[in-house]
Amino acid sequence: GEVSLPAEVAAIRWAVGRGAQVINLSLGGVRDPLDPAVDTYSPLEQAAVEYAVSKGVVVVAAVGNGTQSPTTPWRFAAYPAALPHVLGVSAIRRNGSVPDYSNRDAVYNDLTAPGDGIFSTIPTNLAEARPGCTDAYSNCGPLDFRDAIGTSFAAPQVSAAAALLLGPDPTLTPEARKS
Repeated sequence: GEVSLPAEVAAIRWAVGRGAQVINLSLGGVRDPLDPAVDTYSPLEQAAVEYAVSKGVVVVAAVGNGTQSPTTPWRFAAYPAALPHVLGVSAIRRNGSVPDYSNRDAVYNDLTAPGDGIFSTIPTNLAEARPGCTDAYSNCGPLDFRDAIGTSFAAPQVSAAAALLLGPDPTLTPEARKS
């Protein structure tokens, strides 16, 4: 599906207002510095991210998938990963190779995390609605949730690691949290 810009901005501000220390944004818009007609840069999105960072929040975002870009692989990270102070995360396979679908960017791709063949749980109501599916912690959900791929599955792993770092020391500054 899609997330509207106003919904994304409201969600970021809502999370900050409720004390979030890490925000994961597994979403993105095409960044193409060579073609302004395709580029989806938004000053509203940047302002929301800057607000979060100013409140000490670590913002993590998927760099995007080439299937959603003009070509695969795409050489630019998607927004919001391509905004300042955002940790941009690409996907890597179990064997250490980078899948073609994972966007690349020499500046805004900060980290890689597993993003290929990811086992994903499903909401209990979806599990119960599928014949033979008795447990949300199984691989019997819709095809979109089976052996999932993409940078949207890699970014939450980095977000979880950032949250684990903050557990013992919640006073870490945003820049120290990035390193």
